[in-house]
Amino acid sequence: MIYRPILRRPIRLSLGISALALLWLISGPVIVGAEPLKMEVGMGLLQVIQAQQGQKLTLKLRSGAELSGTLRAVNGQLVHLGELTGKEFYDAFIDITQIEAVILRVK
Repeated sequence: MIYRPILRRPIRLSLGISALALLWLISGPVIVGAEPLKMEVGMGLLQVIQAQQGQKLTLKLRSGAELSGTLRAVNGQLVHLGELTGKEFYDAFIDITQIEAVILRVK
């Protein structure tokens, strides 16, 4: 008669699933996204962008292109995006007059 350990795999699998569930419960809540931005009187695109320093955002340009990345710096003429989505080893400097819209993740 051939001996086959039938119960070994299900026990290992259930122990693995239990361990993962326990780690998930211990880790606590995960907060993703930034705080919603409140619009104020006289607020322009430059102020919206400056308020997102260090956050991930998407800039829609007049050409129709969209650039997503982490906002590194903003001055009166340029926006510096780092860690571009899909091109993580590249940065971009965008002329502020070419930005048509700012897309933010808030939830």
